[in-house]
Amino acid sequence: MGRGRFELRFLFVILLISFGILFSASSKYLPDHSHEEITVSGKDLMRCEDVCVTDFDCVSVTGAQHQSTVTNFSCHYIEPAETLTCRWRPRHVAGATSSSLIFRPKKGFRHCSYIFNLSGLFNVTLKTKNLETNNETLSEPHMVDMHLSVKAPRPNVTLIKASETMLNITWSNGQWGAEMWETKYCKIRRRSVNKDQWMETPTLVPVKRGDEMMYAMDGLKPFTRYMLAVSCIGHYGHWSDWSLVAAGMTQESVPAKPPHVSYSIRASGSEGTQHLLLIWAPLHPRYSNGKVLGYNVTFYPPKYLGLKRTVTVTGLKISLEVLMERYEVAVSAYNSAGESPRRRLTVDAGHHRTLAPVRGLWVHSKDGVLWLQWDVPPQPASELAIEWRPTDSTHSLWWRVNSSIATPVALPGEIRPRQAYIISVYPVHEELCGPASSIEADLQYGSLVDVVGLEVVTVTRHGATVQWEWQRKTQRTSIHRYRVALQGGENAVESIPLFPDMHRYSFSKLMANSKYTVHVYIDTDGGNFSVDKQEFSTCLLETEEVISIAVPVGFVILAAGVIAKLSQFVYRKYIFPKIANPKLSPVGHWLLDPMYSRPY
Repeated sequence: MGRGRFELRFLFVILLISFGILFSASSKYLPDHSHEEITVSGKDLMRCEDVCVTDFDCVSVTGAQHQSTVTNFSCHYIEPAETLTCRWRPRHVAGATSSSLIFRPKKGFRHCSYIFNLSGLFNVTLKTKNLETNNETLSEPHMVDMHLSVKAPRPNVTLIKASETMLNITWSNGQWGAEMWETKYCKIRRRSVNKDQWMETPTLVPVKRGDEMMYAMDGLKPFTRYMLAVSCIGHYGHWSDWSLVAAGMTQESVPAKPPHVSYSIRASGSEGTQHLLLIWAPLHPRYSNGKVLGYNVTFYPPKYLGLKRTVTVTGLKISLEVLMERYEVAVSAYNSAGESPRRRLTVDAGHHRTLAPVRGLWVHSKDGVLWLQWDVPPQPASELAIEWRPTDSTHSLWWRVNSSIATPVALPGEIRPRQAYIISVYPVHEELCGPASSIEADLQYGSLVDVVGLEVVTVTRHGATVQWEWQRKTQRTSIHRYRVALQGGENAVESIPLFPDMHRYSFSKLMANSKYTVHVYIDTDGGNFSVDKQEFSTCLLETEEVISIAVPVGFVILAAGVIAKLSQFVYRKYIFPKIANPKLSPVGHWLLDPMYSRPY
């Protein structure tokens, strides 16, 4: 049993050795998608009758079936290495195959190791063996003239020097054989790192043998990284392989354009001054010509030149408190090479000029991304400038989007977990912008605000107004949005989304003398939940209706009282006049006085 296992292992090792001989290191098979190739040297060849082969299977050289199985067959010779590489495009063959080459010199030869020389002339035949069926096929012979098949050695880029718009590339030409002509040519290709297409030099560069060559590649973009490669050719033969790719970067240049600036003027809260907000878009790399280090902002009222000031900032906005005068404003960008042209604005700070702020800003977190949404900005805002920064940092990132973009949109860039961010959105249209709409959010919970203090503030016969407050988040859950919903009466449920710029809402078209309940709902990944509610009943009559009834009734009562009083007066005067009462008359009292009634 043990001896049988040993014999099986021995046979397996022999097969591996045979397979290694068939594909020896010197006869290299390289798949290249649609092409295959074999590289051999003279010492790899073995004589088999009147031919030289790359394997030991001499018997099948003459017994194989001739069949054209390849296209685009070609060979090239590297003289310093004394290797010949043959390359071809195989046709589809079912099953795994192995390949080898058969060389038949046109002239007599003694040793196969010497057939690779510049005067060599021979036919090359490709032998393909199906490893599953052991069937062998031979391609049609291909004539190889070694003199015309020489391939220049690969150049080696040794140095790249840069200026603002130029790269000076230096390379060595490798070892050329003694039979090569001294004059040869090279070509250089380049591409920027953000592009896939190569561009070659329009003319060939003449080179002397043994020289180290330098070529100045001009007309490049400043502060751009380029990938470079060199290929050379002798007076005859084939172009060399491209050199290993080398990288070079042009130097910075002064920014070519100024930033585009927008402004907003609002009341500052201080008498005699206004709030001037300036924001600008970052320079496109096409015009920045380097790393922008900051921006210079100069502003002054022409009437008071002594108030001229220049402020340097590294961000994309600045808030200034200015007099209610006409101001000249200039903004420029600068890098290590210098300052850009200036963007100039004339701003009348005596009048308010601003765009309406963005409404309905909300942020929710999903799949490790912060999603922003907002109401469609009012016209004429054409784009939105989005700013975000960590709450513990002053460094902001910016993003410009079209105002008509569909929301929600994912906030780009890296958002760190367990880090709160302040996110602001500014409406922009040409040289005018609006104030920021801001909200605080993080990846765990989204918007960091909650609705509290729901109350019903007014109730009428057909409507009601509710209000609430916003406070820093206390609920430990990610909320997609808040909603206020009304239920009751014969009305369908009315639901309104809530945003931090909303603090009250009025429901209308309610049923009179009906009971209603208003809820605050949160929408989460786990469902919808009511977190607060208030009940109320609409009035039977409106206040105006009560007044419209009470006033006429009062007038009627008052009129009836007046009429009654007048009637009493008329009746007493004309119908039932007063009759004298003798008992109350002083004359009657005198006649009855005994003092005056005694006889004389």
